[in-house]
Amino acid sequence: MPESGDTPIEQIASRSGFGSPANFRHHFHRLTGTSPRAYRTAFRTFTATMAPPDPPAPPD
Repeated sequence: MPESGDTPIEQIASRSGFGSPANFRHHFHRLTGTSPRAYRTAFRTFTATMAPPDPPAPPD
């Protein structure tokens, strides 16, 4: 969920039942080894560098 959209981490924490953004960040970092912000940035950078496949060549 953090990788998609612009939903603030505060809303993600609330919707996920963590009670506070700090608690969400703590558990997110513990499980992923990175902060939600860094994860989102890395995911966006990765997907931005992915090029769509080339279309098939027209038949001769």
